[in-house]
Amino acid sequence: MKAAIKILVIIWVIYIIQEVFNLDFIHFFGICPRDTKHWIGIFTAGFIHANIAHITANSLAIFLLTWILFVFYKRIATIVWILILITDGALIWLLARGQTCHIGISGEIFGLIGFILTSGILRGSFKAFIAALIVAVLYGGVIWSGILPTSPYISWEGHLFGFIAGILYAYLFRNKAEKQSEIEAEKLQNKLPE
Repeated sequence: MKAAIKILVIIWVIYIIQEVFNLDFIHFFGICPRDTKHWIGIFTAGFIHANIAHITANSLAIFLLTWILFVFYKRIATIVWILILITDGALIWLLARGQTCHIGISGEIFGLIGFILTSGILRGSFKAFIAALIVAVLYGGVIWSGILPTSPYISWEGHLFGFIAGILYAYLFRNKAEKQSEIEAEKLQNKLPE
């Protein structure tokens, strides 16, 4: 819960500062693909939002998905969250449409959806399946509409790359045990003869 609240506070404080002081965070901290002056956006663009509708639309989803990640995958949650953010940002910088700046935490949202759904399939545990089922019910319908180019004002590339990053890290972390009991069971299983 704390991590989810912290993320919400960070994006809202940044948005409020941007609005109150009339600052152009979009062109300074956003990702302008292949522009070497804007590489910092790889790490910061997810925390920048264009307007109140943009940040409001992302707030509930990033809160719930971050909370689910930290409840069901506590040991790896922080590293997974950061890796999705950076991978999504790097892929946007390298491959997304130019002549625009990409911003918003929706790439992370799609990354968390991809991670939790894929982990539910790959891990084969009841706990992972329950997390995936919750996410499928809440957000399963937005996947295809979000990763296809439906609007020039939406970074569908960010959604797609985030989703791919989530799947990638679900695969790479598929065998990472979550609880001490799972770690002990894994150790015991490794000692048993084939």
